[in-house]
Amino acid sequence: MKTYIYSEMNNVVRTYSKLNHRNRKKDMPHLLKHAMHLIRLLMTGRDILQGKGIVTFRKEEQSFLLDIRKGKYKFEEIFEFVNQYENEFLESAKSTNLPVAPDTKKVEELMYKIYSKYYTTIN
Repeated sequence: MKTYIYSEMNNVVRTYSKLNHRNRKKDMPHLLKHAMHLIRLLMTGRDILQGKGIVTFRKEEQSFLLDIRKGKYKFEEIFEFVNQYENEFLESAKSTNLPVAPDTKKVEELMYKIYSKYYTTIN
């Protein structure tokens, strides 16, 4: 089972392949930045599934992610990283304690409280 991110990485490479020669140097940084964010999203998804919450500052992986963005890896290597993190994500999904679906009633109640508090403070 391939994730959306794997498909998105394929689109990044295909887009890069279709660029004409004049635009390749200009757009490569954008494609590498996009690839870095896709890998970061796999890491974040894995962390959420493992109960670690949303890690907004990835200190341990910061240099690795920046190396991807700087172009220190070939796309073949980046796809290997995607496969590795995708496998970790899928394994975490199998063993997560998170429910399959959210408790929509609780979400609606929370949203009501937040909106009520907000609108009573601005009026």
